[in-house]
Amino acid sequence: MGRGLSLENVGVRFGGRAALDGVTLSVRPGEGLAVIGASGAGKSTLFRALTRSVPLHSGTVAVGGRDLYSLSGRELGAERRRVGTIHQAYNLVPQLSAGLNAALGEVGALGRSATMRMLILGPDAELARKASGALERVGLGDRVRARTADLSGGQQQRVAVARLLVQEPGLILADEPFAAVDPVTSERVMGRSWSSTAAARRCSSTCTTSR
Repeated sequence: MGRGLSLENVGVRFGGRAALDGVTLSVRPGEGLAVIGASGAGKSTLFRALTRSVPLHSGTVAVGGRDLYSLSGRELGAERRRVGTIHQAYNLVPQLSAGLNAALGEVGALGRSATMRMLILGPDAELARKASGALERVGLGDRVRARTADLSGGQQQRVAVARLLVQEPGLILADEPFAAVDPVTSERVMGRSWSSTAAARRCSSTCTTSR
């Protein structure tokens, strides 16, 4: 189910300097929003506010109709598991295979003991098929067993997208998700993978790009 979001007069300050000031916006379930701006304009800070990873100076942030900054620690953890994120650093485990990194999208649903078992023994057949299918959708079906550290930057970025497809989140936050991918591949991934998944699940998505 989609997770709409809204920001009302949000402000974030670092050392007295405003990183965000009076930001108000909303994204409905099934809707996508691109945030475009120069480096240092506050795009990444905006995303950190959307996952309560930075304190607010003013305003409110609501995801799925709930005030993110008023949730308990347990409630916040549950809410974050419904959010799929792609960062510029990809946040992959380089020693693991592309398939296992993609399978890690299921971590939020597995729990700690099942996650440890997966890391030691590998994913079960169902999850392995799901991860392989996600990699196929981003054009990496032949790289399932490849060590992630041996992949190019663009391929690693696509592995991060595959991990998000495995997660099937209600809200996608992507910080320059295709910066290292060529335009043709970017269009294919967006058109065949991301967009179809978002439409099927009425998943809200927000991405940033530098101008």
